[in-house]
Amino acid sequence: MLQSQQIFEIEQTEFTLSQLKTDSYNDIPIELQQLNNWIVWRLESRDGKNTKIPYNVNGGEARSNDANTWSSFVDAVTAARTGRYNGIGFMFTQNDEYIGIDIDNCYENGVFNEVATSVIDSLDSYTEFSPSKTGVHLIVKGKMPDWVSGTGKKSSKYGIEIYSYGRYFTFTGDRENGNEIQERTDEVAKLLETYFTRDEMAAFANVIIPQGVANKEEDSVTWQRMFNSKQGEKIQAMYRGELIIDNDHSSTDLSLCNYLAFWCNKDFWKMDRMFRQSGLMRDKWDERRGELLYGEITLIKAISTKKETVSEYANKNELLAQEIDSLIFPKGYISKNGCLYNILEKKDRNGEVEEIEILICRQTPIITRSFMNVEFSQLYHELAWSDKGRGYKEVIPAGDLAIKKELLKLSYKSLAVTDNNAKHLITYFDRLNMVNHLDHEHLVERLGHIKNTFVHPLKADNVTILPPDIGEKQLLEAFQSSGTSNEWIENVFKPIKKHPKALLMVLASFTSILLQDLKMKPFIIDLSGVTSQGKTTVLRACASVWGTEHLVSEWSLTKVAAERKASFLNSFPIILDDTRKADEKQLQGFIYAFSGGRSKGRGSISGSQREFTWGNLLLSTGEDSLNDYAERAGGVAARILPITGLPFEGENYQFFSNLYNAIENYYGSIGLEFVSHWNEKKNTVLQYFSEYNDIFQKKSQGNEVISRIARYYAAIVYTGRLLNEFFNLEIDLFQLYRLFDELNAENKAVDKPMQLLEAILSDLDADRGAVYGEYLPHSVTKAVYKNGTIYLLPSYLKDFLKSEQNTIRNEWLRRGICIESINNGSVVDYQQIKHKGRKFRGVAIQPKIIEELGFNFEEKG
Repeated sequence: MLQSQQIFEIEQTEFTLSQLKTDSYNDIPIELQQLNNWIVWRLESRDGKNTKIPYNVNGGEARSNDANTWSSFVDAVTAARTGRYNGIGFMFTQNDEYIGIDIDNCYENGVFNEVATSVIDSLDSYTEFSPSKTGVHLIVKGKMPDWVSGTGKKSSKYGIEIYSYGRYFTFTGDRENGNEIQERTDEVAKLLETYFTRDEMAAFANVIIPQGVANKEEDSVTWQRMFNSKQGEKIQAMYRGELIIDNDHSSTDLSLCNYLAFWCNKDFWKMDRMFRQSGLMRDKWDERRGELLYGEITLIKAISTKKETVSEYANKNELLAQEIDSLIFPKGYISKNGCLYNILEKKDRNGEVEEIEILICRQTPIITRSFMNVEFSQLYHELAWSDKGRGYKEVIPAGDLAIKKELLKLSYKSLAVTDNNAKHLITYFDRLNMVNHLDHEHLVERLGHIKNTFVHPLKADNVTILPPDIGEKQLLEAFQSSGTSNEWIENVFKPIKKHPKALLMVLASFTSILLQDLKMKPFIIDLSGVTSQGKTTVLRACASVWGTEHLVSEWSLTKVAAERKASFLNSFPIILDDTRKADEKQLQGFIYAFSGGRSKGRGSISGSQREFTWGNLLLSTGEDSLNDYAERAGGVAARILPITGLPFEGENYQFFSNLYNAIENYYGSIGLEFVSHWNEKKNTVLQYFSEYNDIFQKKSQGNEVISRIARYYAAIVYTGRLLNEFFNLEIDLFQLYRLFDELNAENKAVDKPMQLLEAILSDLDADRGAVYGEYLPHSVTKAVYKNGTIYLLPSYLKDFLKSEQNTIRNEWLRRGICIESINNGSVVDYQQIKHKGRKFRGVAIQPKIIEELGFNFEEKG
């Protein structure tokens, strides 16, 4: 510790962080000072209540889930001492071992109340007074108990809060004692058991305590089933009251409760009643330990740590047993004691035939189902087996059961296949297929619109979804639902509804599944801005339409990986955050490929070409617009709707905190219900889309780029109309009309001819030596400047505009950007000029336009 303290003091001197009389920050433990978990905070009035709003040292929003918004201790203290903030704070994370305990309103007239005194004495670790000096913060090292899930535990009765991550504490350095930070894992567990009620503890442990007994099975029947199980002898010993776990009563109590949690399907009251029937029952069971009884604590621990119940286990393993019993085994094979044997017939000396059992596999793998891919003719089998009491199922291409190399890969998933038995298993599977005629069920490898059906992961009753790889499997698992549609509307959508830019993004998340019915190709909605405030939050809100925040990916993926994601999601939006992490070299190509909805064909092992296709929207955020990354790419502007600026202008920390919590609790249900409404009513409401398309096409005023964007924008606004009709959301569509005009005014990329002209003039301005004016150019001549007019040479335009040369020059001529002339009776954009004794042919740009763009090529001196 001495060494690290000396090092920090050297750093402190280097940054000249002196101790001020007005604060005690230097008294904060050195080990915390050395971490980059620090922020600053300011007391602000929100809804009539004073709130400590966290900021980063640069004045932006500080977030508990984004380490980029935190800073060093030195920077935080320096910012706080400017007077712009009220103090500093420390972010707790899952990557460190610190736990914070906050006790409010416990200190008055120089005296702590009884609860605070007890907690401070028991933890005996670093303790400091809160900024108000009416409460204390204690910091310890350790881990929250295994049976506690998440963070943010609050005792409403005693005013105690405990956090291990996802929250910041204000820090003052105003010490209550001279302690450093101590390891206090056991003491934290004791604190939880002492000051938190049964219902609070159950909520922390994700334990549901029913109003009455939910498990109706007779206790005697449950006991008998437990006694007859593999662990029956242990259970009977505990039932008799024997202390079989280290001769310790409490450990044995918990062990029996673990078994009861399994066999009683975690029914709290049935477990309590059955434990009281055992020989372990004693007065201690009903002894009060703070707010809880000893028995209540033990039951909650057992329920929260038990991963599986008897019903869940039976559903997996009894089903497999039933399938084996109903299966027809090919001649020469049997299943015995869970193992697969090959029966060989052999004659003995007397000519009598005897059967010899040869072990093939210590498991009995069987084919339980067969599937045919809906999109293309490929057969799959579901393989099932049991290993050490756990059932496994794996869907694999049928051809893999005939290839040793592919079969051996299943050994990583616990199938007992080896070099020695793989050949025998291949023969067994082939014969198993011959004698068992399984109907072919439907299977898909992606979501959304597939032929004449729509596949939603939460409503795929007649089809099996097989993700091609682990990345797609993670996306599939993110399609979940929590809460109702009304709860999502009330808590997620209504706060967003008043912010047009955020609203547009969320509506686009719904629009994605409509593209096929609207006969539209994929498109990109891109939200950009230099500040970090709100963009990621918008994407999480977009994801909450369909599932959890894990539907949001980062741009740090290859072009092929992005295409695979887009193809798997197919109709559902692909959501990508932070364009800074994208590979710029691949970005332009991906934008083109994405808007086309089809990847290049790639060879497979069999030599066939496999193309990825998709028909969804891409929702993207970043500090820089995608248009900026691909500014020289022709046609890119028509593939992207750029939104710039703050999505939640004027909102404070409390707004974001409430929205984060809502997104974490309500998701998925609204999207599922939207699909249902659309499928039911689309034949009636589809006709209304043309009305919205007409409105925005008129707004485009013939601009080709804006016209294409307008069609997609119309689809998003049309989606708003649908949501109003389906859910009565009262979305103000006129604010979206106004936003369309604002976005186009900000989007320089929508006028490609002027955008490229400005780029050409910038190039010439930076390379004045290539402009032939009064003096001979120093290098290759790109343009001639004569009599206040600049003439762009065709060779230069060809190099600069490449394949777009003809299109751009024709547009310049049509719009009067260049000066026209007549050649052989035809209007052309070039002129013959003579300058300094030499003849040139050049495209003359209107001097007024040059001036409007802010350029002047007049040579002086």
